[in-house]
Parts: sequence; structure tokens; C-alpha cells
Amino acid sequence: MIKKEYADVVVLPLADHPFDAQWSKNLDSLLNDSFPGSTFILWSRNSFIEYYNGSLKVIELPETGSHSATIIREQISDKVLGF
Repeated sequence: MIKKEYADVVVLPLADHPFDAQWSKNLDSLLNDSFPGSTFILWSRNSFIEYYNGSLKVIELPETGSHSATIIREQISDKVLGF
């Protein structure tokens, strides 16, 4: 879905892990291997950041507007799965 709308965006696979510490370590490795140098994580409200405890720099994006990612996903996806 992301590649369809934004062809130039790099999308990397990262499997989930039951332990936040290991998931964070896996994320750090994936990003550092794929983008050596000064890699950082951007986050905003309702993100995974409370579960991330890796070593990368974390930058919070300020909330702007009242956008709903759920509505946007529904508009650009043929099927959105709920959990």
C-alpha cells in the first residue's frame, strides 16, 4: 500500500517479537545496516515509542491538525484489517 502511493519510499521488513528489548535491538540493527550513519526515529502520538528502548535518537513530531490515519488508510487501501 505504501509503495503504491509513494514509490520512492524505502520499506523494510521487521518481524514482531514478544520482547520489546529484542524488537528494539532488531530495529536498530535493521536501520543501522540499511542506512549507516546518523539514523534516527521519528514518532508521533499513539506510536510504538513507549515500547522502543533501543539506542537510536528519537525525535517527536508535533501533532498538526486532526488527521485520522485510519480514515486515510481506508481511502487508499482496498481492504483495511481491524484488530
